[in-house]
Amino acid sequence: MVNNNSNSGVIYSDNAYVGLWVRILAILIDSFSLLIIGLAIYIIWTLFQLPEKYFLIFVIILSFIYLTVVKSSKTGTFAYILLKLKVVDLNGNQPSLFKMITRFALLVTGPLNIIIDMIWLTSEQTKQTLRDKIAGTYVIKQDSLPIELGIIKYKHLDVMGYALSIKEVQRLNNNPT
Repeated sequence: MVNNNSNSGVIYSDNAYVGLWVRILAILIDSFSLLIIGLAIYIIWTLFQLPEKYFLIFVIILSFIYLTVVKSSKTGTFAYILLKLKVVDLNGNQPSLFKMITRFALLVTGPLNIIIDMIWLTSEQTKQTLRDKIAGTYVIKQDSLPIELGIIKYKHLDVMGYALSIKEVQRLNNNPT
């Protein structure tokens, strides 16, 4: 959905947002996919006797591309194809590369981040992880369509000693549908 008004965003039905167990399954599928791709590249790497010191850098770059560019593309990652998911921004559009880099950076900056994200999304009506909230993205079912427009407002969050100001779509009327 293309929305030209920068102050308005989209709202989906509650069942459009992807919950905990599907998100965990997606993480497992994508991790396994990256492992298989990494093993295949390692075999090719050793066959051509390329310097091993560059292999890790190559795999990190490949993982970054897979989890940012590919994940936000119309096709998506293997998990997003199999589970029929997509990442969208607050307007329902394909998220920008900056938003996807933000999601990726918040995923890999600490060992507990994924656990905190999974706990966080269980308390959100929109099933957003903390990194989704900060980046301004949703993970939704691929065939989901917005049910209404809302207004984008800033919301203050205090999380683990950090004061965050995030954008959030709020209903124009206070009655949930």
